[in-house]
Amino acid sequence: MQDSDKMETKNKLILAIATILLAVPGCTKYELSPVTEGYVVGTFRGLLLDKQGNETGRLTKRGFCVYVEGFEHPDFRWPLDFYTFDLPENFFDFPKEVLGYMDADICGPIFFPDSLRARYKIRFKYRNVSERKRIKFGYGICFDVGIPFPWEEYKEVSLKDVERVEK
Repeated sequence: MQDSDKMETKNKLILAIATILLAVPGCTKYELSPVTEGYVVGTFRGLLLDKQGNETGRLTKRGFCVYVEGFEHPDFRWPLDFYTFDLPENFFDFPKEVLGYMDADICGPIFFPDSLRARYKIRFKYRNVSERKRIKFGYGICFDVGIPFPWEEYKEVSLKDVERVEK
């Protein structure tokens, strides 16, 4: 085989590998957003699901609902834009009455009272969590009676460079 044939074969192989890597689901790099400001407006826990979609009986870690002023809300029903599991529970000094009863509630988020919805302001960057890495959780009895929160309408995000915004 001549050197030019070897080089052509090598280039074809590199092109084929690059094409496969770009075509494989889950290989997409999710871009980090610009710096964004928003509010933590609610919290929730769900029942973790196994790979087959069955409830495991274990709860997720605490998730938080984030609302961002200025986002488009074409079908505004709930005061959130996305949810995350990345905010540590002790990031703010949340009142016990807001978080204390949440361990058993799996029907959907509990939104903070109006008096607290603008209190927990954060500045952050985020990226959407890929379907493959998303935390899968269920709704327990709420799903069985047909009244689960519409989680499928909201995206899970991963927060980066989170800081509190003091008012």
